[in-house]
Amino acid sequence: MKTVSDLYRPPGVSADQPTPGGISLFAWGSPFLSLPFDTLRWAYAAGVQGGVIPRSLLASHKFDLSLVRAEQMTLGPWARRL
Repeated sequence: MKTVSDLYRPPGVSADQPTPGGISLFAWGSPFLSLPFDTLRWAYAAGVQGGVIPRSLLASHKFDLSLVRAEQMTLGPWARRL
């Protein structure tokens, strides 16, 4: 089973590999990198709940797929993998 830190770790980097300061970079830095994408997900959900965006599974899937692709292109190896 993958942990949250596994989702943010790029391939080839072990979980216990510390930075020079002793704190793993991926333990604290990666959630901040994905914050804009999480904010867009929240805004889309709020728009659906508010009735501004139509409630549609297909539209939601397309939005999430495009957001995942943008996140992977922007963050590269630090993007989440599910």
